[in-house]
Amino acid sequence: MDKTLYFCPTCSTSERGYPAISPYSERQCPICGSANLQLEDRHHRFLRLAMRRGQVVASDLEKLAKLSHRAYEYTDDDIDRLFDHIRASVDEAEQAFRKSPKRKLHL
Repeated sequence: MDKTLYFCPTCSTSERGYPAISPYSERQCPICGSANLQLEDRHHRFLRLAMRRGQVVASDLEKLAKLSHRAYEYTDDDIDRLFDHIRASVDEAEQAFRKSPKRKLHL
């Protein structure tokens, strides 16, 4: 079986909200049936996944902001602890990229 990852541009822009990746050797999208699968290099895979995961984080932050509604009870200390934890997590994720050796494109 072909282990190369293929990307379906048809599904990635669809309303489904997730791109279709097919490990199938027939190179036909298992979601939409499109024969328009394209090889996906490491950089494009990173961009696609990073954008999707970034959107999930932004969406979760919007959900978190809804907790500020007056139906909930919280203190300033609760808010400080929550956002200190979030900032620490963001800093840790950024440091993982900064410490990681830069991958170079090999042609």
